[in-house]
Amino acid sequence: MPMIDPIAAILKLFSDNTNVREIVGDRVAGKHKFAQAGSPNAWKADQSCIVAKDDLGSVPDIDIGDHVGRVELRCYGATPAAARKVYNTLIELMRAIPGRTTANTSNGTALIYSLVMDASPFTTVDPDLSIDMVVGYARYRIHEYALEEYQ
Repeated sequence: MPMIDPIAAILKLFSDNTNVREIVGDRVAGKHKFAQAGSPNAWKADQSCIVAKDDLGSVPDIDIGDHVGRVELRCYGATPAAARKVYNTLIELMRAIPGRTTANTSNGTALIYSLVMDASPFTTVDPDLSIDMVVGYARYRIHEYALEEYQ
């Protein structure tokens, strides 16, 4: 069985949420898609989106199915207020998680034990893209094999 990427599970949790989709549509990814010239899926600078990636130093342990790490969350928006709205929607989602939950990834069902904010967010401008964003960090604990009661 292939290893479930914990970031893929987090991205799926976000993209499956109705409130998140209302704000960002399908623009939830592990890498931004702003500068993809000619691509019909390229993101525009005035569109809100979410990018989630492992924080530096987070290394999944491929020998066990339990992943503990830290994820960097970049919430982009056309204005600082739009970026903050995306971030606040993620906070509401994380606070509403009823203990454990699952996320169906392309490699299987992940059991998300926890996803909690780990640091205060900050508002800035992406230095490469010149787009407003709010950056936050969250700790996660995700297991590769969901219990039957959660599937």
